Amino acid sequence: MEICGVIDIKVPAKGRKFGSWKAWKSQWCEVLKNENRMIINIGHSKGNVTSCLAVPNNAITYRIKSRTKAYGFGIFYAGQKEQQPCIFLAGKSETESQKWMKSIRDVLKPPTHTKTTNEYTVSIIDNEHSKAAGLTGLYGTLSVKSEEILVTDPHTGKIKVTLHWTQIQCSYLPLPAVSDDLHRVCTIRTNSKFKAGDGDLELYCTEADELHNKLLSCPRPLPRIATTPLPPTPKDRHTRYDHWTSADSPSTTPPRRLLESRRMSRSEGDLKKFAMQQSAPTLRTAGSQQHLVLVPRCNGLGQKSSSHFLLTSVGLLLATPGYSEPNSMQDLRQIDQHLLSKRLQGIVDEESLDAEGKSEEDEDYEDMLHTNIEQTNDVPPPLPPRQL
Repeated sequence: MEICGVIDIKVPAKGRKFGSWKAWKSQWCEVLKNENRMIINIGHSKGNVTSCLAVPNNAITYRIKSRTKAYGFGIFYAGQKEQQPCIFLAGKSETESQKWMKSIRDVLKPPTHTKTTNEYTVSIIDNEHSKAAGLTGLYGTLSVKSEEILVTDPHTGKIKVTLHWTQIQCSYLPLPAVSDDLHRVCTIRTNSKFKAGDGDLELYCTEADELHNKLLSCPRPLPRIATTPLPPTPKDRHTRYDHWTSADSPSTTPPRRLLESRRMSRSEGDLKKFAMQQSAPTLRTAGSQQHLVLVPRCNGLGQKSSSHFLLTSVGLLLATPGYSEPNSMQDLRQIDQHLLSKRLQGIVDEESLDAEGKSEEDEDYEDMLHTNIEQTNDVPPPLPPRQL
C-alpha cells in the first residue's frame, strides 16, 4: 500500500459505475501497485471497499479547476487527443493534494534520480498561464544556475523545461488561504519574452522559502550592452589623449552595481559638447579616454549633431550621468562661448552678404515693377458696332 486515507472523490459521468454519487463525496481511498498498473480502492471506510479502479502506468496526474474544490486534481488516460478523466480527487489544502499526487506519480513511475544540493522537488499548480505554455502536469527536480533554471525528469534525468533569466521578471511567496500551505508555494512571474507572455507560474515545493531565496541571490547574467567596459581611468591625469595605448584599457568588467547605475544613453546636447571637446583637446586637461571618428557634412545634414560624428565604442555612451566628469564645468563654459561666437560670426557674415546683393536685387525688382505698370496702362480694344 503506497498511500491511503479519506479524501474527496468524484467519478466522471461516463465512468460512474464505481459509485452512485453525483458530486464530490468524502470516501476512503487506497492506492496500490499491481505489476504494470495502479489499483485504486474506494469505500466508505477502511476495510469496506465498494469499488475498484485500475489505472495504466502511462496515466498522467495534474491539478484541475473546480467550482467547489480549490485543490482538486485528476488522473487522466494518456495517448489520446483529448485526455479522458479517470477519476477526480481533492484534498483539504494544497499540501494534502500535492502529497497524494506525488504518491500516485511515484507508483506510476518510480523515481530513479534523487535530488542533490541546491536542487528542489517541485510540482506546478496548473493554471491558464501554465497551460498556454504547455507545462500542464509539470513536475520534477528544479536546479537554479547562473545562466538558466532547469526542471529535470526524476525518472529519466532528462531536461523537461528550461527557463532563461531574461524570461523571468521576479519571484515571490504568495499568502496562502490555508496555514498548512505557508512557505510551500513559490510563484515565478514571467515577462513578455516567455513563450506564453506575462503571467505567474505557481510551483509547489516543500522548501519554497529556500527556493525563493536562491532565486533572489543567484547571480544573473548581465545584458550585453551593460557588459561593455567603462572608459579607462588615466594613470596620469596630465597625460594627453594621443599618448593612450591599448594597455590602459580595463581588463575586467566593472562591478554590477556600477554598471546598473550608469545611464544607457546621452542626450544630443551632451554629444554636441563631447564633440567640441574632442575637436579642441587643448581645452581638456583631465578626463577619461575617448575615441571619435569625424564624418564630413553632406546632403544638408548639418542641422543634426548626431550626423557629424560616430562613436566608436558603446562604452562612450555609458559614461557618468549627464557627462558630469570632474574638472569639466569650466571646459563646458569655454565650449559654449566658442559655439556662441561662431553663431554670432555666422549672423554677421549673412548680413554682409545681404548688403552686397541688395543693389542687384533692387534693380531687378524695379524693372519688374515698371513692366507691370506699363501692362496696366494699355487701352482695351474698341467694342464692335451694334446691329439693329
